[in-house]
Amino acid sequence: MHIISREELYEQVWARPMTKVAADYGVTSTALKKTCDRHKIPTPDRGYWAKLEHGKPVRKKPPLPTLTGTKLDQVHINGGTSERQSEEVRNAATEVRERLQSMNLDAAAAAALTDPDVKEPSILSATRRAISKGRPDTQGFKSSQGRGIVPLKIAPNSIDRALQLLTRLFALAETEGYRPKISDAGLDLATEDVAIAFGVEERPRKTPHEPTAAELKRKDDNLLIPLDVAHLSGMISPTVPI
Repeated sequence: MHIISREELYEQVWARPMTKVAADYGVTSTALKKTCDRHKIPTPDRGYWAKLEHGKPVRKKPPLPTLTGTKLDQVHINGGTSERQSEEVRNAATEVRERLQSMNLDAAAAAALTDPDVKEPSILSATRRAISKGRPDTQGFKSSQGRGIVPLKIAPNSIDRALQLLTRLFALAETEGYRPKISDAGLDLATEDVAIAFGVEERPRKTPHEPTAAELKRKDDNLLIPLDVAHLSGMISPTVPI
């Protein structure tokens, strides 16, 4: 655990991108942003560092608000598993987040896609149970559907990967104000006035067709022309009456 002053954290988040400061403490930028909000610490706006780098106007650094009490003066930051990762791994994760941010994603969205500590939400438990119990069809795919269950059609060895995808999708959607909502047809991502239904379907991998022996023989038979007919077709010409 790291314990720093509110003023110190304020200076840090205005000196470097949130992703880099968060990496130093072994937390995600999303978690650090929430910590700043809880301690009434203003943070740079979305795209602040990219604009600053390209010489574009940015919002000036606001003063740190004065608090009436001392309860929030000290900031406690609990590092996650990323704190135990090597410096190379942390730097690589930071680089990915920064690249995502350059694609007009804010820090929270970038962290949702790259954070190794994002946990599978409990609302996906029904989906995991349903897809795990499903029986493979003739193509080898399992399916899941029903109330509160994300419609899936995936191979058995893709279950964990699909649930990881949904976990990150939910985390990313949350940064945009969407929350999972149970519906009769499945599990939607919804705001107060919008609901988005979705599902995941894995398609068979397309591989070149290898013709069977019977198909090759049938093809050869279709190409064969009787020798006498071929000979005659080259010898006969239309007659012109005199």
